[in-house]
Amino acid sequence: MTAEVRFGAFRPQPDVRVLVRDGEAVPLTARAFAVLQVLTERAGQLVSKEELMQRVRAGVVVEENNLAVQVGALRKLLGAEAIATVAGRDYRFAMPLTREASVHRSTNLPAPGMFLSITNLDMEGLLKGSTARRHRRG
Repeated sequence: MTAEVRFGAFRPQPDVRVLVRDGEAVPLTARAFAVLQVLTERAGQLVSKEELMQRVRAGVVVEENNLAVQVGALRKLLGAEAIATVAGRDYRFAMPLTREASVHRSTNLPAPGMFLSITNLDMEGLLKGSTARRHRRG
């Protein structure tokens, strides 16, 4: 048996690095998933940008603006209130979180490699693209 974490309609599956919403896999970059994992491990507690960058980098330099992009993508997915910024230096996972013991369940999720093309996307470019489309309309 393992501890299963849930928040809202979401359930992260760290063993396959997939976020599930209502039984379906949600596209999320590997780095954004890593940020989410660190924040949910310390739900309700402050996590400094420095700690997040150190734990998420996995041997790669993570710049502060990249961290902001990942947090922005998570807020877009989970809702703006899900991750609070405190004093411009720290983050806190603010959604109610439940931990329950569960037997590993089979889901209708694709194998981890199926998300390779999604996890390699340039999220900053995607966010800039959505901003550009919004400005053209208005």
